[in-house]
Formats: sequence, C-alpha cells, structure tokens
Amino acid sequence: MKTALFFMLLLLPLGKAAAQTSESDKLITIEETRLKALVDGDIDLAASLHADNFELINPVGETLTKQQYLGGIEKGEIDYKVFEPISKIRVRISGNLAVLRYKSNIEITVGGNALPLRAHWHTDIYENIEGSWKIIWSQATVIE
Repeated sequence: MKTALFFMLLLLPLGKAAAQTSESDKLITIEETRLKALVDGDIDLAASLHADNFELINPVGETLTKQQYLGGIEKGEIDYKVFEPISKIRVRISGNLAVLRYKSNIEITVGGNALPLRAHWHTDIYENIEGSWKIIWSQATVIE
C-alpha cells in the first residue's frame, strides 16, 4: 500500500509556481522511502530507487556499486537496524540533478560486526532519469 502511494506521488502533475517546492518534497519522500526500504531489506523497492550506475562512499571510505551495496543487504552482510534522518533533509535542484543533505542516525551490522547507533552526515546526488528521480551517488560521514 505504501509503495503504491509512493509511486502515485511520483506521477502527480506539477504547476509552474510550485514546481521547485513540489520537486523538493517529492525528493524528500523518495529519500525517506529509500531509507525504509534499506532497513526493511526491500531490495525490489530499493533497486527501483537506485540508478544502475549508483555508487556509495561509505563512512570508512570504501566505494560500493549498486550491485555490491544492494547485494550485501540482500545477503544479510549489510543489515541496517536503524537508518533515519535526525535533521531536516535539505534539497537543492538544478536541472536534472538534485543534492540532498541531512544528518541521520544509523545502527548497522556489517559482515557480522554490530556497529552502535551513531550520527552521520549524508550527501546524496539524485538524477532525473526519464522522468524518475534516482539516486546516483551517496556519501556518508560519521559524526565524531
């Protein structure tokens, strides 16, 4: 039901005056949906929100492709317990690109190693590909 509502939101027409705000709101909804899909292990939904050429720079500086990242979640090698924004998600849009920046709390198990709840900064780049916003790059930094 939530997935259907999410996709219905993506199809709403935009008026010119409200386009920027509506697109920002749409991107925030997409990001919140993406985070929930990662925690829930909903690989099909997560895959639909990540571009095929997606790359993540994780907090230890490793680069993961879409296949490595989502494959790790699917196999249980990456297991998000908590991944939630703790600040306003700020959005900047220019043409077909959008930048999202926010703080989050993440609790995760990676390769069997449980990492406690910690705050992170996130910078995510989305691209509008054939009418759909998809995340293309993401970088997370631990807040010490």
